[in-house]
Amino acid sequence: MQIYCCIKLFIKQDFFFVLWH
Repeated sequence: MQIYCCIKLFIKQDFFFVLWH
């Protein structure tokens, strides 16, 4: 479950990164 949370967080970061640029 912790791995899933990490992946979710990573995807969220990627999403915000795309939004920022």
